Amino acid sequence: MNSVTKTTKLGLGSFNFIKGVAIASIIIGHIAVEFDTLQLTWFFPLFAVLSLMKTTLVPLFFVISGYGLVAGRIRTTLKKTFKSLLFPYFFVMAAFCVALPALDLIRTQDVPQAIGIGLSVFLAFLLGVPIPGKVLFGITLSHCAIVWFLLAMFWAHNLTHLILRRKKTAEQILLILGCAALGYVLFLLDFTYFCLPHGLIAASYFYIGYLLKKYRLLEKKLPHKWMYAVWFTASGAYACFGHFDLCYGDFRFFPMDYLGVMLLTLLILVAGIHIGTLEWRCLDFLHYIGACSYWVLCIHSVEQKCLPWGYFIRLTQDYPNLGFLAALLIKAIIISVFCAVMKRAKKRKYRKQKIYYEQKLLHAEFDRSVPRR
Repeated sequence: MNSVTKTTKLGLGSFNFIKGVAIASIIIGHIAVEFDTLQLTWFFPLFAVLSLMKTTLVPLFFVISGYGLVAGRIRTTLKKTFKSLLFPYFFVMAAFCVALPALDLIRTQDVPQAIGIGLSVFLAFLLGVPIPGKVLFGITLSHCAIVWFLLAMFWAHNLTHLILRRKKTAEQILLILGCAALGYVLFLLDFTYFCLPHGLIAASYFYIGYLLKKYRLLEKKLPHKWMYAVWFTASGAYACFGHFDLCYGDFRFFPMDYLGVMLLTLLILVAGIHIGTLEWRCLDFLHYIGACSYWVLCIHSVEQKCLPWGYFIRLTQDYPNLGFLAALLIKAIIISVFCAVMKRAKKRKYRKQKIYYEQKLLHAEFDRSVPRR
Protein backbone atom coordinates (compact mmCIF):
# COMPACT_ATOMS: atom_id res chain seq x y z
CA MET A 1 0.00 0.00 0.00
CA ASN A 2 1.57 3.29 -1.01
CA SER A 3 1.51 6.48 1.02
CA VAL A 4 -1.17 8.10 -1.12
CA THR A 5 -3.56 5.24 -0.50
CA LYS A 6 -2.94 5.45 3.25
CA THR A 7 -3.61 9.16 3.50
CA THR A 8 -6.77 9.16 1.38
CA LYS A 9 -8.59 6.89 3.86
CA LEU A 10 -8.13 8.94 7.00
CA GLY A 11 -10.96 8.59 9.48
CA LEU A 12 -11.37 8.71 13.23
CA GLY A 13 -10.05 5.15 13.41
CA SER A 14 -6.78 6.38 11.89
CA PHE A 15 -6.11 8.36 15.08
CA ASN A 16 -6.61 5.51 17.58
CA PHE A 17 -2.86 4.88 17.71
CA ILE A 18 -2.15 8.54 18.48
CA LYS A 19 -4.78 8.62 21.21
CA GLY A 20 -3.35 5.39 22.61
CA VAL A 21 0.15 6.92 22.73
CA ALA A 22 -1.23 10.02 24.45
CA ILE A 23 -3.06 7.94 27.07
CA ALA A 24 0.00 5.75 27.70
CA SER A 25 2.14 8.88 28.10
CA ILE A 26 -0.30 10.36 30.63
CA ILE A 27 -0.35 7.14 32.66
CA ILE A 28 3.45 6.80 32.57
CA GLY A 29 3.81 10.42 33.67
CA HIS A 30 1.45 9.93 36.61
CA ILE A 31 3.33 6.84 37.78
CA ALA A 32 6.70 8.58 37.41
CA VAL A 33 5.55 11.51 39.56
CA GLU A 34 4.44 9.13 42.32
CA PHE A 35 7.78 7.29 42.31
CA ASP A 36 9.93 10.44 41.93
CA THR A 37 11.27 10.63 38.40
CA LEU A 38 14.88 11.19 39.51
CA GLN A 39 14.98 7.69 41.03
CA LEU A 40 13.83 5.95 37.83
CA THR A 41 17.27 5.79 36.24
CA TRP A 42 16.35 3.08 33.70
CA PHE A 43 13.78 5.30 32.03
CA PHE A 44 15.55 8.65 31.63
CA PRO A 45 15.52 8.47 27.77
CA LEU A 46 11.77 7.75 27.81
CA PHE A 47 11.08 10.66 30.17
CA ALA A 48 13.22 12.96 28.02
CA VAL A 49 11.00 12.22 25.00
CA LEU A 50 7.79 12.54 27.01
CA SER A 51 8.89 15.87 28.47
CA LEU A 52 9.19 17.29 24.95
CA MET A 53 5.70 16.23 23.92
CA LYS A 54 3.81 16.49 27.22
CA THR A 55 2.19 19.85 26.39
CA THR A 56 0.63 18.37 23.25
CA LEU A 57 -1.12 15.40 24.89
CA VAL A 58 -4.40 17.19 25.64
CA PRO A 59 -4.43 19.38 22.47
CA LEU A 60 -4.03 16.17 20.43
CA PHE A 61 -7.41 15.00 21.70
CA PHE A 62 -8.95 18.37 20.86
CA VAL A 63 -7.60 18.40 17.29
CA ILE A 64 -8.66 14.79 16.64
CA SER A 65 -12.14 15.48 18.02
CA GLY A 66 -12.40 18.53 15.79
CA TYR A 67 -11.43 16.33 12.83
CA GLY A 68 -14.52 14.24 13.55
CA LEU A 69 -16.82 17.26 14.01
CA VAL A 70 -20.02 16.83 12.00
CA ALA A 71 -22.48 19.64 11.31
CA GLY A 72 -25.96 18.99 12.65
CA ARG A 73 -28.76 20.35 14.79
CA ILE A 74 -27.76 22.02 18.06
CA ARG A 75 -30.08 19.77 20.05
CA THR A 76 -28.60 16.65 18.48
CA THR A 77 -25.05 17.82 19.17
CA LEU A 78 -25.84 18.61 22.81
CA LYS A 79 -27.41 15.19 23.27
CA LYS A 80 -24.43 13.46 21.64
CA THR A 81 -21.81 15.34 23.67
CA PHE A 82 -23.72 14.78 26.90
CA LYS A 83 -23.72 11.04 26.28
CA SER A 84 -20.10 10.75 25.14
CA LEU A 85 -18.46 13.34 27.42
CA LEU A 86 -20.59 14.26 30.44
CA PHE A 87 -21.81 10.73 31.18
CA PRO A 88 -18.22 9.47 31.76
CA TYR A 89 -17.56 12.63 33.80
CA PHE A 90 -20.50 11.93 36.12
CA PHE A 91 -19.38 8.29 36.36
CA VAL A 92 -16.01 9.41 37.76
CA MET A 93 -17.79 11.93 40.00
CA ALA A 94 -19.94 9.18 41.53
CA ALA A 95 -16.94 6.87 41.97
CA PHE A 96 -14.90 9.57 43.74
CA CYS A 97 -17.78 10.69 45.97
CA VAL A 98 -18.27 7.12 47.19
CA ALA A 99 -14.73 5.74 47.26
CA LEU A 100 -12.69 8.62 48.72
CA PRO A 101 -14.85 9.21 51.84
CA ALA A 102 -15.12 5.45 52.35
CA LEU A 103 -11.34 4.98 52.17
CA ASP A 104 -10.79 7.85 54.60
CA LEU A 105 -13.38 6.43 56.98
CA ILE A 106 -11.67 3.02 56.93
CA ARG A 107 -8.28 4.61 57.57
CA THR A 108 -9.19 7.19 60.28
CA GLN A 109 -12.60 6.12 61.66
CA ASP A 110 -13.44 9.85 61.62
CA VAL A 111 -17.01 10.24 60.30
CA PRO A 112 -17.13 14.09 60.17
CA GLN A 113 -13.83 14.17 58.28
CA ALA A 114 -15.07 11.57 55.77
CA ILE A 115 -18.27 13.58 55.23
CA GLY A 116 -16.16 16.72 54.69
CA ILE A 117 -14.05 14.95 52.08
CA GLY A 118 -17.16 13.70 50.28
CA LEU A 119 -18.67 17.19 50.25
CA SER A 120 -15.41 18.72 49.02
CA VAL A 121 -15.17 16.21 46.17
CA PHE A 122 -18.86 16.55 45.27
CA LEU A 123 -18.72 20.35 45.04
CA ALA A 124 -15.46 20.24 43.07
CA PHE A 125 -16.99 17.96 40.44
CA LEU A 126 -20.32 19.77 40.44
CA LEU A 127 -18.61 23.12 39.83
CA GLY A 128 -16.00 21.64 37.49
CA VAL A 129 -12.97 22.82 39.49
CA PRO A 130 -9.76 21.53 37.84
CA ILE A 131 -7.35 23.06 40.38
CA PRO A 132 -7.44 22.07 44.07
CA GLY A 133 -7.43 24.62 46.86
CA LYS A 134 -10.37 26.90 45.99
CA VAL A 135 -12.53 27.83 48.98
CA LEU A 136 -16.33 28.03 48.79
CA PHE A 137 -18.53 28.75 51.85
CA GLY A 138 -15.60 27.89 54.06
CA ILE A 139 -15.08 24.52 52.35
CA THR A 140 -11.73 23.85 50.68
CA LEU A 141 -12.62 22.23 47.39
CA SER A 142 -10.91 19.21 45.91
CA HIS A 143 -10.63 18.98 42.11
CA CYS A 144 -12.19 17.01 39.26
CA ALA A 145 -8.98 15.06 38.54
CA ILE A 146 -7.88 14.48 34.96
CA VAL A 147 -11.46 14.33 33.69
CA TRP A 148 -11.49 18.13 33.62
CA PHE A 149 -10.66 17.73 29.94
CA LEU A 150 -14.10 16.12 29.36
CA LEU A 151 -15.79 19.34 30.49
CA ALA A 152 -13.38 21.34 28.33
CA MET A 153 -14.21 19.14 25.33
CA PHE A 154 -17.94 19.55 25.99
CA TRP A 155 -17.66 23.34 25.83
CA ALA A 156 -15.24 23.29 22.89
CA HIS A 157 -17.34 20.87 20.84
CA ASN A 158 -20.57 22.83 21.23
CA LEU A 159 -18.93 26.27 20.88
CA THR A 160 -17.17 25.21 17.67
CA HIS A 161 -20.41 23.72 16.36
CA LEU A 162 -22.18 27.05 16.97
CA ILE A 163 -19.36 29.04 15.33
CA LEU A 164 -19.43 26.80 12.25
CA ARG A 165 -23.02 27.91 11.65
CA ARG A 166 -21.49 31.16 10.41
CA LYS A 167 -20.93 30.69 6.70
CA LYS A 168 -17.92 32.96 6.20
CA THR A 169 -14.54 31.51 7.17
CA ALA A 170 -13.23 34.95 8.20
CA GLU A 171 -16.07 35.32 10.70
CA GLN A 172 -15.41 31.84 12.05
CA ILE A 173 -11.71 32.59 12.58
CA LEU A 174 -12.45 35.87 14.36
CA LEU A 175 -14.93 34.16 16.69
CA ILE A 176 -12.48 31.34 17.43
CA LEU A 177 -9.69 33.82 18.25
CA GLY A 178 -12.16 35.76 20.39
CA CYS A 179 -12.94 32.57 22.34
CA ALA A 180 -9.22 31.92 22.92
CA ALA A 181 -8.66 35.51 24.10
CA LEU A 182 -11.66 35.33 26.44
CA GLY A 183 -10.40 32.05 27.86
CA TYR A 184 -7.01 33.63 28.58
CA VAL A 185 -8.68 36.58 30.33
CA LEU A 186 -10.75 34.23 32.49
CA PHE A 187 -7.54 32.47 33.52
CA LEU A 188 -6.06 35.83 34.53
CA LEU A 189 -9.20 36.50 36.59
CA ASP A 190 -8.84 33.05 38.18
CA PHE A 191 -12.30 32.02 36.98
CA THR A 192 -11.86 28.35 36.22
CA TYR A 193 -15.25 27.00 37.27
CA PHE A 194 -16.88 24.46 34.95
CA CYS A 195 -13.59 24.43 32.98
CA LEU A 196 -15.04 27.23 30.87
CA PRO A 197 -11.72 28.98 30.03
CA HIS A 198 -10.24 25.59 29.15
CA GLY A 199 -13.10 24.97 26.74
CA LEU A 200 -12.80 28.43 25.18
CA ILE A 201 -9.13 27.88 24.38
CA ALA A 202 -9.74 24.26 23.33
CA ALA A 203 -12.31 25.45 20.76
CA SER A 204 -9.47 26.81 18.62
CA TYR A 205 -7.85 23.36 18.50
CA PHE A 206 -11.21 21.84 17.61
CA TYR A 207 -11.42 24.32 14.76
CA ILE A 208 -7.92 23.38 13.56
CA GLY A 209 -9.04 19.74 13.42
CA TYR A 210 -12.13 20.77 11.47
CA LEU A 211 -9.99 22.67 8.94
CA LEU A 212 -7.63 19.71 8.59
CA LYS A 213 -10.54 17.57 7.47
CA LYS A 214 -12.34 20.20 5.41
CA TYR A 215 -9.32 21.06 3.29
CA ARG A 216 -7.73 17.58 3.55
CA LEU A 217 -4.53 19.17 4.80
CA LEU A 218 -3.19 15.95 6.29
CA GLU A 219 -3.25 14.41 2.83
CA LYS A 220 -1.21 17.15 1.20
CA LYS A 221 2.50 17.90 1.23
CA LEU A 222 3.95 21.33 1.82
CA PRO A 223 4.78 23.02 -1.50
CA HIS A 224 8.32 23.99 -0.46
CA LYS A 225 10.89 21.91 1.41
CA TRP A 226 12.09 24.92 3.38
CA MET A 227 8.67 25.01 5.06
CA TYR A 228 9.47 21.65 6.67
CA ALA A 229 12.69 23.14 8.05
CA VAL A 230 10.78 26.09 9.52
CA TRP A 231 8.12 23.76 10.93
CA PHE A 232 10.63 21.42 12.59
CA THR A 233 12.72 24.31 13.93
CA ALA A 234 9.73 26.17 15.41
CA SER A 235 8.31 22.96 16.92
CA GLY A 236 11.68 22.00 18.40
CA ALA A 237 12.24 25.47 19.85
CA TYR A 238 8.82 25.42 21.48
CA ALA A 239 9.31 21.87 22.82
CA CYS A 240 12.56 22.96 24.51
CA PHE A 241 11.64 26.41 25.79
CA GLY A 242 7.85 26.78 25.73
CA HIS A 243 5.33 25.91 28.40
CA PHE A 244 1.61 25.29 27.98
CA ASP A 245 -0.35 23.77 30.87
CA LEU A 246 -4.01 24.14 29.98
CA CYS A 247 -5.23 22.54 33.22
CA TYR A 248 -3.68 25.29 35.36
CA GLY A 249 -3.81 27.98 32.68
CA ASP A 250 -0.04 28.30 32.95
CA PHE A 251 1.52 29.86 29.85
CA ARG A 252 5.06 31.15 29.57
CA PHE A 253 4.81 33.33 26.44
CA PHE A 254 1.13 33.67 25.52
CA PRO A 255 0.14 33.76 22.65
CA MET A 256 3.45 32.27 21.41
CA ASP A 257 2.83 29.14 23.51
CA TYR A 258 -0.64 28.95 22.00
CA LEU A 259 0.86 28.88 18.49
CA GLY A 260 3.89 26.77 19.41
CA VAL A 261 1.85 23.94 20.88
CA MET A 262 -0.31 24.00 17.76
CA LEU A 263 2.74 23.47 15.51
CA LEU A 264 4.13 20.70 17.74
CA THR A 265 0.71 19.02 17.95
CA LEU A 266 0.39 18.95 14.17
CA LEU A 267 3.92 17.55 13.85
CA ILE A 268 3.17 14.71 16.29
CA LEU A 269 -0.17 14.13 14.60
CA VAL A 270 1.42 13.66 11.18
CA ALA A 271 4.17 11.43 12.60
CA GLY A 272 1.60 9.38 14.53
CA ILE A 273 -0.52 8.78 11.43
CA HIS A 274 2.44 7.33 9.55
CA ILE A 275 3.64 5.20 12.49
CA GLY A 276 0.10 3.99 13.13
CA THR A 277 -0.12 2.49 9.64
CA LEU A 278 2.72 0.07 10.43
CA GLU A 279 1.40 -3.42 11.01
CA TRP A 280 3.39 -4.16 14.14
CA ARG A 281 1.83 -6.39 16.78
CA CYS A 282 3.51 -4.37 19.52
CA LEU A 283 1.36 -1.37 18.51
CA ASP A 284 -1.95 -3.24 18.79
CA PHE A 285 -2.39 -2.41 22.48
CA LEU A 286 -2.08 1.32 21.76
CA HIS A 287 -4.71 1.04 19.01
CA TYR A 288 -6.80 -0.94 21.47
CA ILE A 289 -6.86 1.64 24.28
CA GLY A 290 -7.10 4.52 21.82
CA ALA A 291 -10.46 3.18 20.61
CA CYS A 292 -11.85 3.53 24.17
CA SER A 293 -9.80 6.62 25.01
CA TYR A 294 -12.24 8.66 27.13
CA TRP A 295 -13.37 5.73 29.25
CA VAL A 296 -9.80 4.49 29.67
CA LEU A 297 -8.79 7.85 31.12
CA CYS A 298 -11.82 7.75 33.41
CA ILE A 299 -10.86 4.29 34.69
CA HIS A 300 -7.26 5.45 35.12
CA SER A 301 -8.48 8.46 37.09
CA VAL A 302 -10.50 6.24 39.44
CA GLU A 303 -7.83 3.61 40.01
CA GLN A 304 -5.16 6.29 40.44
CA LYS A 305 -7.02 7.86 43.38
CA CYS A 306 -8.93 4.92 44.84
CA LEU A 307 -6.40 2.07 44.85
CA PRO A 308 -3.70 1.95 47.58
CA TRP A 309 -0.84 3.07 45.36
CA GLY A 310 0.80 4.91 48.24
CA TYR A 311 1.27 1.64 50.08
CA PHE A 312 2.57 -0.03 46.89
CA ILE A 313 5.13 2.75 46.35
CA ARG A 314 6.37 2.51 49.94
CA LEU A 315 6.62 -1.27 49.53
CA THR A 316 8.87 -0.92 46.45
CA GLN A 317 10.79 2.20 47.48
CA ASP A 318 14.10 0.29 47.59
CA TYR A 319 13.60 -0.90 44.00
CA PRO A 320 11.93 2.07 42.25
CA ASN A 321 12.64 0.92 38.68
CA LEU A 322 11.07 -2.49 39.27
CA GLY A 323 8.25 -0.86 41.19
CA PHE A 324 7.58 1.44 38.24
CA LEU A 325 7.44 -1.54 35.85
CA ALA A 326 5.14 -3.46 38.22
CA ALA A 327 2.78 -0.48 38.58
CA LEU A 328 2.71 -0.02 34.81
CA LEU A 329 1.91 -3.72 34.33
CA ILE A 330 -0.91 -3.62 36.90
CA LYS A 331 -2.47 -0.58 35.25
CA ALA A 332 -2.13 -2.21 31.81
CA ILE A 333 -3.98 -5.29 33.10
CA ILE A 334 -6.76 -3.17 34.62
CA ILE A 335 -7.16 -1.20 31.39
CA SER A 336 -7.02 -4.34 29.22
CA VAL A 337 -9.79 -6.00 31.24
CA PHE A 338 -11.90 -2.85 31.06
CA CYS A 339 -11.38 -2.50 27.29
CA ALA A 340 -12.34 -6.15 26.80
CA VAL A 341 -15.56 -5.59 28.76
CA MET A 342 -16.31 -2.45 26.75
CA LYS A 343 -15.67 -4.26 23.49
CA ARG A 344 -18.00 -7.11 24.45
CA ALA A 345 -20.69 -4.65 25.56
CA LYS A 346 -20.46 -2.81 22.23
CA LYS A 347 -20.77 -6.06 20.29
CA ARG A 348 -23.80 -7.05 22.34
CA LYS A 349 -25.41 -3.68 21.78
CA TYR A 350 -24.69 -3.90 18.05
CA ARG A 351 -26.28 -7.38 17.87
CA LYS A 352 -29.39 -6.17 19.68
CA GLN A 353 -29.73 -3.19 17.33
CA LYS A 354 -29.24 -5.46 14.32
CA ILE A 355 -31.92 -7.89 15.53
CA TYR A 356 -34.27 -4.99 16.26
CA TYR A 357 -33.92 -3.47 12.78
CA GLU A 358 -34.23 -6.89 11.12
CA GLN A 359 -37.46 -7.58 13.00
CA LYS A 360 -38.72 -4.12 12.15
CA LEU A 361 -37.98 -4.74 8.47
CA LEU A 362 -39.74 -8.12 8.56
CA HIS A 363 -42.83 -6.58 10.15
CA ALA A 364 -42.87 -3.85 7.51
CA GLU A 365 -42.60 -6.42 4.69
CA PHE A 366 -45.36 -8.52 6.30
CA ASP A 367 -47.65 -5.49 6.54
CA ARG A 368 -47.09 -4.74 2.86
CA SER A 369 -47.77 -8.35 1.88
CA VAL A 370 -51.11 -8.54 3.70
CA PRO A 371 -53.87 -7.56 1.27
CA ARG A 372 -56.03 -4.69 2.33
CA ARG A 373 -59.82 -5.11 2.38
